[in-house]
Amino acid sequence: MKHLLISVAASALLAGSASAATLVWADWTAADSSSASGTLGSGTVAFSGALSPAAQVAGGTNFWAVNSGIYTPTGAENPPPDSDIIRLTGGAGTGTQTLTFSQAVVNPLMAIMSLGRSGFDVSYDFDQPFDIVNQGVGHFGGSATALSELPGDVLNGREGHGLIQFQGTFTSLSWTIPTGEFWHGFQIAYDADDQMAPIPLPGSFGLVLAGLGGLGLLARRRRARG
Repeated sequence: MKHLLISVAASALLAGSASAATLVWADWTAADSSSASGTLGSGTVAFSGALSPAAQVAGGTNFWAVNSGIYTPTGAENPPPDSDIIRLTGGAGTGTQTLTFSQAVVNPLMAIMSLGRSGFDVSYDFDQPFDIVNQGVGHFGGSATALSELPGDVLNGREGHGLIQFQGTFTSLSWTIPTGEFWHGFQIAYDADDQMAPIPLPGSFGLVLAGLGGLGLLARRRRARG
């Protein structure tokens, strides 16, 4: 019985830790040359900045289809939706680009498409630190090392395609794009599991072990009385 309980408990914990992440991507529904709006899960998301050309909010080229796995963390099951993408040019006079969330978002993810081009670097200078999660060849080519993180929370791209993540809880994110180019794009998401209250797995495992230890002690007492 004791061995059976250990097996069941271990299997349950392993199954929980191995479950695939589900990403919740923004559904952009409206955009013009200076703003975009849409939904993000049960809340809303708004963008203000310099959009050029206009964002795709319904239909159009699926820029995320080529090598779609670079736009998801390991174990995630859903890359960005087929059509939605916010497209930016950057450069002098484009000012600050800002995403605002109606509900606080935990550990948001940003998919990046075609930042910079071969032989020409373009940077996003963020107001928050981030990590590069994945990168690789995308719709317009690129390489496995086309994105890089520079000091000062700067993401640099030379035909860069991939995924970055911000750690923490946010109601907004901002960045500037000092150098302009034809265009590059992004999408925003979060991991549905990250929005839930965290479950302390080590502590839970400790409770399981404590319970099993109690069963073992009870069994030893029964054998001693026998």
